[in-house]
Amino acid sequence: MVQLPPPIHGSSQIGVKIKEIIENKYPKSKFLNISLSPSSKKIGIFDVNKLLLYSRILFQLCFMLIVYRPNLIYFAPTISGLGFYKDLFCVILIKIFKKHNTPLIYHLHNRSILGLIKKKSLNFHLYTFFFKKTKVIVLSKIFIDDVSTFVNLKDIYVLPNCVNDNFSFSKKDQDFTFKQNIITFGFLSNLIKSKGILDLLDAARIIKMKGFNFNLLIGGSEVDLNYVDLSQHIKNYNLENNVKLLGPIYNSEKVNFFQKIDFFVFPTYYHMECMPLVLIEAASYSLPIISTNIAAISDIVTTENGFLINPRDVNLLSNQIIQLLTNPILIDKLGSNSRLMYLNNFSPQIFEKSFLDIIDDLY
Repeated sequence: MVQLPPPIHGSSQIGVKIKEIIENKYPKSKFLNISLSPSSKKIGIFDVNKLLLYSRILFQLCFMLIVYRPNLIYFAPTISGLGFYKDLFCVILIKIFKKHNTPLIYHLHNRSILGLIKKKSLNFHLYTFFFKKTKVIVLSKIFIDDVSTFVNLKDIYVLPNCVNDNFSFSKKDQDFTFKQNIITFGFLSNLIKSKGILDLLDAARIIKMKGFNFNLLIGGSEVDLNYVDLSQHIKNYNLENNVKLLGPIYNSEKVNFFQKIDFFVFPTYYHMECMPLVLIEAASYSLPIISTNIAAISDIVTTENGFLINPRDVNLLSNQIIQLLTNPILIDKLGSNSRLMYLNNFSPQIFEKSFLDIIDDLY
């Protein structure tokens, strides 16, 4: 039970990878796509079509449990907000209809509010039921405390995310309209305010006012920010000659994006941030990274391959960007370390082996 695109986000991208791995190893497996939102803008918004699709998913789940009698159930649920209550109904059906000894393993791609739940509250009892007699995969050791209240430590596995390796050592593509031989950095994400895009533009304005020249590429799908508003910000900040808006970019366009930039900036303070795939992608392309010290980002970004700042600290963000703009040798050093970080921790080969080891331990 996985989320599959559309929309494209971290959980759905990992869902595709999980589906590919399981289909290759266990070809008789059955899959149920539990995604309800057709686009990023629809995430978290209720409509009748979602209710109908959810009803269909519940029916399909009952059918699979009764007809196929699975020997193991893998589920990537949401464990906070309204999504938790949606997936709770799936868990109720699973626990009613599954075979008695069938393992149920959750793969958690989102941060929880478990530490904030008061004992004896309704939610505490719901989470107790939700996690009873289950195994859990978390993305980082940082998130073990999120579930250790409800799950034995021996039943918690750590499995970092991964991305495919599309990096090549070919010369950076310079076909865009910016001035040549000027350091270029980039931002790529769904355009959500708390992903830090406006903070990045504020930092860019400070950098420009200090007399530094640079190129900034921005890509992503509109969510609670749109390109009209971003264009107005860029105009107001006198950044038209420095910033280029690319719109949504996928597949080969994403490869071109990462090959055009010298380092990557992601000043997120998104409340559901966990282990952003875009940072692993940036590391795979041998890029230094500037990001924030929240969630499990410190598993990807260290002093060896970039800089971590506190969320919303625009002045420090601008200073760290300037440090890279003025030091190409440091860019090369941090970028090489990013590549090593990716190869040693976040490659598809490492992910697949670790995931199958977990499944084989239960199956």
